[in-house]
Amino acid sequence: MSLFGRKRPEDESAAPAKPEASEVAPPPSASTEKKKGGYGIDQVVALMRRLPADNIELVVRVLKETLESVTIPLPGLIKEAEKRDADLTQGIADHKKAISTLEAELAAKKKQIEDDIAAKQKAIGQLEADQKEILLVKDRLNLGLKLGPIPGRAPEPRGPSTAAPPASEIKVRGESKAPTDAATLPAFRPVSTADLAAADAKPENKIS
Repeated sequence: MSLFGRKRPEDESAAPAKPEASEVAPPPSASTEKKKGGYGIDQVVALMRRLPADNIELVVRVLKETLESVTIPLPGLIKEAEKRDADLTQGIADHKKAISTLEAELAAKKKQIEDDIAAKQKAIGQLEADQKEILLVKDRLNLGLKLGPIPGRAPEPRGPSTAAPPASEIKVRGESKAPTDAATLPAFRPVSTADLAAADAKPENKIS
């Protein structure tokens, strides 16, 4: 039983304890950081991320004393933090302005696309109306092929007529005259010698 109840050394070190504020390693000395470019606000931010957040005042005291012990003044860091804040504010404003510009371009393109869609829909409506009218006329024409003539009305001739026109419509040299009938001609009478002599006696028939 004692074999299974004994704690192994690796179990005791599995969950490391959270470091206290007084146990936080101090930042590098000012001379060391000066060689690397200086200890600035970015390094302070990285250090603050590793500190516990349950006792803010104690953490700040320890951080202040640590920084001052390596001759890193807090006013310089605060000034640098203000400058970084202004830079970040400007960066945020620039990105927001870019987003506004893109949104305006998107809205303009969307409006143009919507107008194009509306124009296409209008054209489709007109084409559908024309198509509907064409189909209606086609159906009427097909119905006309199946239907007969109108009741009580003689069908009209489809080609040129070969029947002889009535006598009143016969034209001679551009004039409409009825054909000569034998019954309307005067009766034939033989010419006698007396008729010839009378004709010669007329003054208009004499030869001068």
